[in-house]
Amino acid sequence: MTATTEMEETERVNDPGLIPLEGGGNRSPAFDDLARAFQIELRRAMTSPGKRRLHLFTTGSPSPELRRVLARIDRYTSELRRLHDANARPGDFDIPRVRDLFMGSPSGMDVLTAWVVADDLKFEVLDRADDAYLGVLLAREAGRQDPLPEMQVARWTDCFAEDELAALMRAFQAGTPTEEQRRRARACLRSLYLRSAELGNLGRARQETRARYLVRWTQVLLPLVVSLGLALYGASVSRSSFWRLMVVGFAGALGSTLSGVLQVRGLTRITALRSVRAGLFTQPLVGAAASLFIFALLASHLLVLPGTNSSTPPDWPALATYGFLAGFSEPFFFGAVRRITSSSEPAGATRGAESREQG
Repeated sequence: MTATTEMEETERVNDPGLIPLEGGGNRSPAFDDLARAFQIELRRAMTSPGKRRLHLFTTGSPSPELRRVLARIDRYTSELRRLHDANARPGDFDIPRVRDLFMGSPSGMDVLTAWVVADDLKFEVLDRADDAYLGVLLAREAGRQDPLPEMQVARWTDCFAEDELAALMRAFQAGTPTEEQRRRARACLRSLYLRSAELGNLGRARQETRARYLVRWTQVLLPLVVSLGLALYGASVSRSSFWRLMVVGFAGALGSTLSGVLQVRGLTRITALRSVRAGLFTQPLVGAAASLFIFALLASHLLVLPGTNSSTPPDWPALATYGFLAGFSEPFFFGAVRRITSSSEPAGATRGAESREQG
């Protein structure tokens, strides 16, 4: 039977829990029938965008990571079918938790759900693996190199002694493992897979949280960029103080928001990412306040910086530059404030403060 015929046959099934019989009627599907139907829908989901909604920056097709995890689910399903055919007691596969994995629809899975299903299938394969397959799994753990930093994988030596792995491998390679060795191999591999699944879920949660916050910061950043562009245009064609004030305010807000975006990009812990959420809307206001204060200092000639002088008001390019720096860089802002406060203090007071600090 070709793949097309199998797909057409599956599409005629109204109830995913029943398989039509020849001559009418229905019966409860056998394990292999259910797994085959699941694989047909799974492969359709990998190659077709289905009814996914189109978003601004997506094409509607499955993401590369989703295709990867769906392919892994397909591989585990094929392995379960092989073990089912080779097992002397196929009824061991017809248990509720195994059948429930194949009753869901792969086309509606997101990345996180697909990884959960893949991990569940991986554990089911491990529980039903024969000696040859267990030997392959142990050899894979023995040959695993140090994972890359971005790979969330637990190694055997992270949890168990390396000598135990070597002893188990010798037993399975010789074809003489005891029941206790089989039990121990499954228990150790299950612990490793569970640890890897937890690390993977944590890594994906971090990526999702960081991506979500970056999108939110971008939503704030975009109107600030547009506003600053309009203010710069207004300041270039008009000598009005209003446009210079707008340039300074929006430049500071943009610099502060951009600083927050760069901070979010560098964070890896979920708690740290959540801590910057409160500054999503306050960050632009803080930057605007700092830049307006710098504007006041430059306009009053209390502070003279490169590109400005003490006789004429600063031009809008200098105002935009220093306003952006005031919002983006706290050291620049506090350094400017420190210069003003230090120059306004009497010399005796300054020397007295320095002597108190030294004492």
